[in-house]
Amino acid sequence: MPGARAVAMAVTLALAGACSLLRADGPPPELVIDAAYARVLSGSTLDDFDRLAGGRSTPLDPASARLVGPTFGVHLDATAVTTSVDDGLLFESLARHLHPDDVSARLRGTHRTSPGHELVLAHVPVGQHLPEPDLGYPSDGLFTGWQVMVDGRPLALTDNGDPPSLGTGSVLAVSVPVGSDPYLYATADGRTQMISMRTGRPPAA
Repeated sequence: MPGARAVAMAVTLALAGACSLLRADGPPPELVIDAAYARVLSGSTLDDFDRLAGGRSTPLDPASARLVGPTFGVHLDATAVTTSVDDGLLFESLARHLHPDDVSARLRGTHRTSPGHELVLAHVPVGQHLPEPDLGYPSDGLFTGWQVMVDGRPLALTDNGDPPSLGTGSVLAVSVPVGSDPYLYATADGRTQMISMRTGRPPAA
């Protein structure tokens, strides 16, 4: 009977639409952080930094956890290590420089590190003037030559696809093999300086 077939098809389409709505309204999917992830996230408070880390971060002394060269200067006040960022909305809004309302629903779930990796985070103090470069701040803006070294291998550090700069409140987020120590470094006038993102100290001589 044509009428019966039409009713059956309408019921099927209605059920499919309902299932689609349920999936859309369900929790966002978990996402995997790339094993080579190395990004500068936009400015955040220490409270937001702790939310990214999933707990209390480890304080660093900005007076010693710093890099200052002829054209660059930065210091760190906290570090943390995690294998799971539960607040995906905060993570993606800082990584993409977006208002939280503009972050896609599919990006708001828990972000887990790749197998065998962990995410090392370091925080630039909020509300404090960055350390002065030896020659004063460059007239063309903040230094953008920051890089990261992991197990002797450089990783391309980016800021939402652009060359990275570090301002007050910036967060460094680098995926490393479990136990590895990422080093933030900068080179100017043929000289390279670096500090550990875990300890804020330079590498042992």
